[in-house]
Amino acid sequence: MIFFKNKKLNGDWLPVSIVVFLALVVRYYNFSQRLVFGPEQAMSLLSAGENFTKPSLLGIDYILRATSSGLSLFTSPLFGYSLMPLMAIFRYNPIFITAYFPVLNVMTGLVVYWICRKIFKDKIVALFSLIVFLFNSWMIYHSMFIWISNYMPLVGAVNIYIVYLLYKNKTKTRTFTIFCLGLVSGIGFGLQYFYFVTIIVNVFFLLGLLRKNFTRLFYFALGFLLGEAPTVVFDIKHGFYHLHTLWQYFLETLRGVSDASSSYYHFLSLWPLGAIGLGFILFKIWKSKYQVWTAVFIVLYIFINLLSIRVSFFHPIGMPKDLTYKKVNLAARFIAEDNPHAFNVVSLLDFDARGHILRYPLIYLYGKVPMGPEEYSEPKTLYVLGPNGFDFSLSKTWEITSFKSFDLSLLANIDDNYVVYKLDKK
Repeated sequence: MIFFKNKKLNGDWLPVSIVVFLALVVRYYNFSQRLVFGPEQAMSLLSAGENFTKPSLLGIDYILRATSSGLSLFTSPLFGYSLMPLMAIFRYNPIFITAYFPVLNVMTGLVVYWICRKIFKDKIVALFSLIVFLFNSWMIYHSMFIWISNYMPLVGAVNIYIVYLLYKNKTKTRTFTIFCLGLVSGIGFGLQYFYFVTIIVNVFFLLGLLRKNFTRLFYFALGFLLGEAPTVVFDIKHGFYHLHTLWQYFLETLRGVSDASSSYYHFLSLWPLGAIGLGFILFKIWKSKYQVWTAVFIVLYIFINLLSIRVSFFHPIGMPKDLTYKKVNLAARFIAEDNPHAFNVVSLLDFDARGHILRYPLIYLYGKVPMGPEEYSEPKTLYVLGPNGFDFSLSKTWEITSFKSFDLSLLANIDDNYVVYKLDKK
């Protein structure tokens, strides 16, 4: 850990190590039964996997985010690029790939700790901030699945430290630091468009800091363009698709005719700031000789978060009841063992009827490639993962109704709740 190299921080290793160890236990206990593998995770892996055979400057398609003319918003491909080494090392196994994200979250907590030591010069406030960050139920929850937004706390933490360096003028290469702030802003914007709010704050901060020397904003812009380099290159080659789409979507949002909405995860980059702020408040209470009450608050904070509806030590949060990745993988294995040809898959478990949760293991673990997500009238066989006792005669799912006349059979039971149906075209 980086703070071990600093002699002033050598005395911190024991309490920090205990906190980190407990945070890892909370995240990895019964991990294979707790990890979340839904449509977003499968789509992310499928998008990343395509880069092995056909490298792309496009990221992941924002689900349900498109203009009125049908143009889709895309993320930066940087997230997909970061998944590729994991996919290669762990042979596409989602359990081991997902296991990277608890490490990412805990390392982000250590970055927050390090920043606090730099800013406040006190190990107590840093330790409190580390505890607040790592044992927050949202952070534990986001450690359980693959998602692009899981990088945002780290991006936000780095942003905080760069702003601090500029404010305190503790670097002799201020121009380079401004460039780094632009770089982080570009990366953050590519991962999450809502990071634009933080970018505006960054720009106003620089305007106040630089006063009349605004020429240095050029270095911020240069860093931003480098952080968004894949998207910028794609736009130059494709008639500024992203810029045009994003601007149209923005205007439609202002008119109230887009499908835009906001949620907590759009602002995950602010959580490091929140953890630092709460850690500082606890530190002030501690220094006011209320150590017992501070300790009681921290213990209550940990237990309340561990008992949150966002944390379970026995099943995934956010997947259909009693469904786990292992059961999804079992369904894919049953389909692969049926040795299908000219087939497609459907899932009746969530909004993603096109079965991306089945597509990923079928393609990358079992070497069976379904027909495309738009091709549901052509296949000879359709495999459907759905609830036990599903009445196909009442189904209005396009992926099934477009298949038209078929013979229905039961391929396999996954458990008492879920089965794999086999539909053979007549």
